[in-house]
Amino acid sequence: MSYIETKEEFAENPKYARQYLELSQQKIADRLKIERSTYAYYETGKTEMSVFHLIELENIFDVYIEDLIAKEINIKLRLLKKDGEKTKFVAQGRGIKRTYVKSKKELAESIKS
Repeated sequence: MSYIETKEEFAENPKYARQYLELSQQKIADRLKIERSTYAYYETGKTEMSVFHLIELENIFDVYIEDLIAKEINIKLRLLKKDGEKTKFVAQGRGIKRTYVKSKKELAESIKS
């Protein structure tokens, strides 16, 4: 895995995750207990994010810190809903739309295609 080297490179990942989850900068800023403009500076690379805010973003976006500091956010497999025997998984990541499937095997096949 290749990791970011500058705060400008880092800025792309929180912005991507926020837009993917259809959250506003204001909602993220409120969760971080900071001004919206401060969060906007994080997304443009003008300000370096504190480790405490990075940890909170991990929780907000439901990603690992390693994903946030990677050159590209990795595809993440997440259990969405367990309904009797009908378990749904989702794959998401840059260039991948949300894909709901019934099994990990079906997920692997849908990612390949």
